[in-house]
Amino acid sequence: MDYDIIISGSYILLEPWEDLTSNRIYTVTIMPGVSGYDVSGVYYYNSEYSFSFTSLYCPIFTTPTKVRLEAGPGIDSISDDTIYKMIHKNSLDAVDLANQSANSQVAYDYWGCSWHNVPIVLRRYVECKTAYDLLCLMQTINPGTGNNASQLKTLGDMTIRYGSPAGGGSSAGDPSKRKQLYDCWMEMLNGIKALAINWGVRGYYNVSKGFAHPAYDPDHNRVIRTVDFKNSQPSGPWERATYWRSNI
Repeated sequence: MDYDIIISGSYILLEPWEDLTSNRIYTVTIMPGVSGYDVSGVYYYNSEYSFSFTSLYCPIFTTPTKVRLEAGPGIDSISDDTIYKMIHKNSLDAVDLANQSANSQVAYDYWGCSWHNVPIVLRRYVECKTAYDLLCLMQTINPGTGNNASQLKTLGDMTIRYGSPAGGGSSAGDPSKRKQLYDCWMEMLNGIKALAINWGVRGYYNVSKGFAHPAYDPDHNRVIRTVDFKNSQPSGPWERATYWRSNI
């Protein structure tokens, strides 16, 4: 990638010559030997220094804030960038599922690169699925936060409890929360499939059955049959002619 280096006071600006490509991780590396000034005087980079940033994710059908509200405090330790990656992955999956159900070829950026114009069923699918995936991820990383973290043993009148304290709050392993999110994204998955149902009412200009729509051509019988031209000259879908039905 070509870019310009602009020095403004104590800042070094890297200005690309073209727009950044979506869904990319860019890494900037400063090699040893660079010198400059700070409040303490002259300083030198004696070792390599690098940092990374991501470009715009596209598509992205929800926001990290909405996902955090859905999942609760169980994902507080997960960074926004990780949530963005999971949102992006599930947004791609949502478009693939919609295309598979409708046998279509809708592009991933059909609704743009934000969530504002996305159908509600796709938005809710991504919100619930992402929150569910992140809670399962936390449960995998910290299995002790699950429902088995607190165990109760009773022998006669002696009770022993060990693990998490009684009455503890919701955690990443809370099965009821994961069940709610699972039900949510499964319901939205069924909704995505329902978007592709072909309606039983034929289109206004649909003549695939050999006759026009009843509201478009009310003068002719819709039953396909042999037409007798010996004693009359009837008009209809089979021939371009004048109407033969009487107006009386």
